[in-house]
Amino acid sequence: MRPRPPGYFATRDLNAWVDRLAALECRLALEQGDWAAATGIAMKLAQSRSTTAVSRLPALVVLARLRMRRDDPGVGDALAEATTLARATGGLRRLGPVAAAHAEAAWLQREEADIGFAKTVYAQALACGNTRFVSELGFWLGRFGESNEPQTRALELSYAAQPAGEWELAASRWAATGLRFRTCARAAGQRRRARDARSPGREESTRSRGLCPALPGRAVFEGCEGREGREGREGRGKW
Repeated sequence: MRPRPPGYFATRDLNAWVDRLAALECRLALEQGDWAAATGIAMKLAQSRSTTAVSRLPALVVLARLRMRRDDPGVGDALAEATTLARATGGLRRLGPVAAAHAEAAWLQREEADIGFAKTVYAQALACGNTRFVSELGFWLGRFGESNEPQTRALELSYAAQPAGEWELAASRWAATGLRFRTCARAAGQRRRARDARSPGREESTRSRGLCPALPGRAVFEGCEGREGREGREGRGKW
């Protein structure tokens, strides 16, 4: 990530953009697997009294998803506030990331998850033809058979290969984007499918726990964060 020039925004009376870009930066760090950096930036935004709602919301979503993937405390606090802020805006741009966090939480069998909220936002994304959120929410809700998945041409390329079970192609497409976490997750799906093929009955056992057979529960996150992420788990607790 390219550092921001010191004083660039202050000298142009654009101070609000410092937090806006920081919020985008922590989301990028999350997807790239730099979970320590994502946590540090998101915590700073969440703890600051001067952070506006438009910057606080994505930071809370990042914290919620990091904590649920690590099985750390504080998921409910972050997810509940993010949901309140997103509902207040009513805009798909704000609702979509929060809905995706709820859907992922449901897949991880978290009690904080609101799958109904995720389904409502997914329907809104379908009605608007929003490819970004149709793709991500359709993927997560599809793990429960809850999505009416559109034809692959309506999906982003990185997601389009997945309904057909083409996990290697999906992983290669995510690798091209530089998003390490999603690349790792899709590769894990391919490995799981190979194991299921060698061991009949494994897939059914996975289904009985309510998990996606291609993405084996929380185990999919193992190896998806760098050494810095495993050693630098900052900010346990509420914020």
